[in-house]
Amino acid sequence: MIKQSVIFLLIASIFYVFAFSQTAQTTHTTTGDKTSEDEIAKMKQEIQQLRILLKELAQVLSGEQKEKLNEMIKQLEEKIAENQSQTGESETAKIIDEVKQSIQKVKEDITQATGGIQFNGFFDVSASGYKNSPNIFILGDFELDMAKSFGENFQVASALVFADDGTRMDVGFIDFHLFGGSISARGRLFSEKGFHIQVGRFDVPFGNDWQFNSSAERISVTAPLTTGLVLDGGYNDVGLRILKSAVVYNYTIYMVKGIEKGFALGGRFVLTPFNSVSTLKRKELREFEVGVSYLYDMSQSGSPEQKVLALDFESSLGPLRLQGEYIRRDWNNVGALLKGAHLTAFLDASKFGRLPITFFSRYDYFRQAALDGRFTLDRLTLGININLYDISLLKFEYSHFFKGNDPYNGSSYYVQRVITF
Repeated sequence: MIKQSVIFLLIASIFYVFAFSQTAQTTHTTTGDKTSEDEIAKMKQEIQQLRILLKELAQVLSGEQKEKLNEMIKQLEEKIAENQSQTGESETAKIIDEVKQSIQKVKEDITQATGGIQFNGFFDVSASGYKNSPNIFILGDFELDMAKSFGENFQVASALVFADDGTRMDVGFIDFHLFGGSISARGRLFSEKGFHIQVGRFDVPFGNDWQFNSSAERISVTAPLTTGLVLDGGYNDVGLRILKSAVVYNYTIYMVKGIEKGFALGGRFVLTPFNSVSTLKRKELREFEVGVSYLYDMSQSGSPEQKVLALDFESSLGPLRLQGEYIRRDWNNVGALLKGAHLTAFLDASKFGRLPITFFSRYDYFRQAALDGRFTLDRLTLGININLYDISLLKFEYSHFFKGNDPYNGSSYYVQRVITF
């Protein structure tokens, strides 16, 4: 198994080095020219994503607005073509600045044309063996996140998902904040101090992996077993939640519809003792945080149906980041106990070099005890995440199950490409 994983990572590394060297051969020899080429490639990617966004907003924009925005994008492409014919470094830098400003202007015009709504989104394409899926290639969901602020204290946010089985709203809430700015529909919630009251549908904060629910946020391809099996893929529900963020702590309290027929109460409390105001504003990963989560799900009569507990931590030091959690789920109404844990390590090579690669490894396990017997599962995962100009992610992943039955046995391979805009 170790030999297979090493070969897999070696092949992935060679693939990337080859792609990187091919790009380098087309650039100039000076550092300034190399940077310019990288920025040009990134801007080309951004323009492609703008075209995708315009296509998705076709029913919202008027014909005149679409024509105006398409013309602006065409002008951007002409500027980039003009830049590639230039040889002077100062002229190249000037054109790059102009294109950057023009791209930002297009984004602002899209927001203005849609009544102040801010858009971002992603979609992904994955490939794996038949063991993991009946098809080698899988087109993931297309997600479009939207947010709009009303004055200084109100915000509406949503996440629309376009899938093979139709369109659904995975997130949709109204946010009232006494202080603090807007909040993201998904992912890590707090980027500054604030107090929020939200009503609607949201991803329930539980443990710490819930923050990486989407393929755009997740470094790896697969989720840890704590999310995939203990929490059945994650917990999303409808209800009310209160969020408070200070410099060295934050908490969430919620009342939601619940897993069973009834309702659920719960919350998450997090300590960030080494945090600072500047860390929050830069939206950096915490140097160290530790959290505890609890959910009490009850029937309509008030009797307990499920009780779920999670303990988690996250720590970063230079290029290294560690993330772990333990989750225990007592399924009282069926007499089952589910529990699991994971420890994941990330090594960001861009912190000490020019290669935008993150290496990751994870050990996780799952245990189930029920009336019909016990189930045990252990897994090791290794992989590489390549950041292509902050717009696209290319992931290679290998995992091996030490114990378990189909499909949870043997080795699995994954490749995933994520496009963000």
